[in-house]
Amino acid sequence: MNRIRINRKKILPKKAKKVFSGVIFDVYHWDQKVFDGSTQTFEMLKRPDTAVVIPTTIDRKILVQYEEQPHKGKFISFPGGRVSDPINIDLEAARELSEETGYSSLKLKLWKEIQPTSKMDYMVYYFIAQGCKKVTNQKLDKGERIEVRPLSLDELIKLFVEDKFRGTEIKVDFLKAYYDKNIHKQLERILFG
Repeated sequence: MNRIRINRKKILPKKAKKVFSGVIFDVYHWDQKVFDGSTQTFEMLKRPDTAVVIPTTIDRKILVQYEEQPHKGKFISFPGGRVSDPINIDLEAARELSEETGYSSLKLKLWKEIQPTSKMDYMVYYFIAQGCKKVTNQKLDKGERIEVRPLSLDELIKLFVEDKFRGTEIKVDFLKAYYDKNIHKQLERILFG
């Protein structure tokens, strides 16, 4: 697999101090001088980043997950999860793809780096996995039920249009492709090469 090095941007100020450690979320505070010259305490959450993979096949299908989790119910998504090794986010993405789908890819490329909210030190990395093939069985967590289905790009776009797909950070990319043929073609090139 080709390796992808990511230089994660720093979000928390250096002077921020951790005031609470949670299971997933930590809370940080820092003093910040504001425009009138006074100082206020600012606060930000921090959590592990997420790697999400958009898997595509040689026959121009996109693999999506019809998933169920105890605390989230049923939803449709791409493979992904929390990053435990921030130095090797690409390997974490490949691991999530394999565990949740049983597929491996010929080529993995970083598509987008998104900070979903300014109040959290948290990044979502979207990868495109091209040339995916089934190589093993799924290795799901105890709290996951996942059925993998291949869809055409237009079928996937329809899920976004109907608001049935989880993944709000990239929803606009797919909605634009629904309304604009040139953007649709660009998205095809991004996904399938």
